[in-house]
Amino acid sequence: MIRNCPGRYVIKNKKSTPFLIDGVPVTSIDTGDVVRQALGTTGREVPTIVVHDLESPRCVDRVNVVVFGAEGCGGGVITYCKQEQDGNAIYVHTLNTASGLRRKLGGLQIDHVLKL
Repeated sequence: MIRNCPGRYVIKNKKSTPFLIDGVPVTSIDTGDVVRQALGTTGREVPTIVVHDLESPRCVDRVNVVVFGAEGCGGGVITYCKQEQDGNAIYVHTLNTASGLRRKLGGLQIDHVLKL
C-alpha cells in the first residue's frame, strides 16, 4: 500500500531486486502489457483493455489509466510514464481500489476518464 494513501498500491521495484514479469523489469513494461499479463494468468481469454494516455495539469509525467468496470466501480491502474535522460521510459504502476482511483484521478484533474 502507498503510505498515507488508502486504496492505492504500487509495485515496488528496487534496482537490487527488481520485480520481473517474464524476466523483464516491471518498470520497463507499459500499462497495457502489465494489465494483460495480470489478467491473463488465469488461463482465460483476456478482455479488451483500453489504455487512456493522458496529460495532467498537476503532473509532469504522462499518465496512462485503465479503468475496471463502469466509471471505475472496479478500481483501475494508474501508470506514471517517466522519461529518462536517455529517452527510455520508466513506468510506475499503481493499482487502485474504486475510491482510491476516483480520489487520485480527481487530484490529477483527469477524472473525466471515468465517464468515457
